[in-house]
Amino acid sequence: MPSTIETLERELGEAQREREREQRAVIRAENAHEAACAARDEVWSGSFAGDPEVERLTTLVYMRRRELYEAIDRLKAAEGKERRIKSRLMYVLPAERRRYLSGTVDGEFEGLLAAVREAYRETLP
Repeated sequence: MPSTIETLERELGEAQREREREQRAVIRAENAHEAACAARDEVWSGSFAGDPEVERLTTLVYMRRRELYEAIDRLKAAEGKERRIKSRLMYVLPAERRRYLSGTVDGEFEGLLAAVREAYRETLP
């Protein structure tokens, strides 16, 4: 049975991988937004604001900006989850340390062994 610390460390690793994925997503969204802005500005400089191509690219710029903001929100959520897990891990570590140092774990293990011996007493030589 995994300990609380092992479980939290596994969750922390997953949260860190999620944050890294979201960071890459933000970079991709920023690049897509900047490319859409550049394309719109290029078309806009050679034509007028009412040009259908400028309007289409302007719509694309707004869509890319919304995607960027959504990616940033997901990144902030992933960072918050990672911070919460780290905080729980730091809170649990001293308690786990005290539990091991006080011998509570050894006592619990001895109790488990006694229960197993009792359960299999009739089948053991």
